[in-house]
Amino acid sequence: MITTETIQSAQAGDSDAMWEILTGVEPMMLRIIATVTSGQASANDRDDLLQEARAAMITRVHAYDTTGPASLQTRAYREVHGAVARAWVSARSTVTPEPEVALRVRRALGEAEGDVEVAARRLSELPADRRVSRSRFMAALEALTPAIDLEAQVNSGNGRTLTLAEVLPDTHGEDLAEQAARRDLAVRALASVTPRRELVLRASYGVGMPPMEDAEIGGHLGGVAPARVRRIRWDGIQQARAALSAAA
Repeated sequence: MITTETIQSAQAGDSDAMWEILTGVEPMMLRIIATVTSGQASANDRDDLLQEARAAMITRVHAYDTTGPASLQTRAYREVHGAVARAWVSARSTVTPEPEVALRVRRALGEAEGDVEVAARRLSELPADRRVSRSRFMAALEALTPAIDLEAQVNSGNGRTLTLAEVLPDTHGEDLAEQAARRDLAVRALASVTPRRELVLRASYGVGMPPMEDAEIGGHLGGVAPARVRRIRWDGIQQARAALSAAA
């Protein structure tokens, strides 16, 4: 059993408590992976999927209301299952999206205000001649995400490291309505990325959880190197930008 005290400690930034939770729910996560992949995942696939599952679980831990009636595992199961399923479909997708499919995906994202899950569901429920399967949807979404140049400058002109706050326009002087709209935009941006990227962004900038260093974030993801964490962070920023641009 995962106690309320352990969850509250993890929410307060206790990495040992968070790892205790992840260890405790790992059998559940592995069962989900086995179910989603029907036993077809390689060892490397399972490692990648387990990272996605951990990311979804950590995000759920920080959002979990310890006064509620449902257990953490019950609340987290659907989100972890969804994260693993999306990652598995994306990893196995070798479909190159046709221009028409890309346009349908872009339009669906706009109508769904950037909500990837809503857009994918709507397209999958269309008549057969206009239906877009999840694998084709994910391939098109990936194609809409700009490629990232690992050698590109990642700091500002005066040598400062670029932050998420500097990626988005300055909010200084905005009224409360504008600030609320920008917060809503940030929520939509985080909802548009994969669970692993969402976790890295939230942990990097302290969104809904204490801010963490890259090494600590990598530890939560199962020993990912800080350089890889930085890559995941920039992938997340670019994916969010693409989704919001499509919605706009």
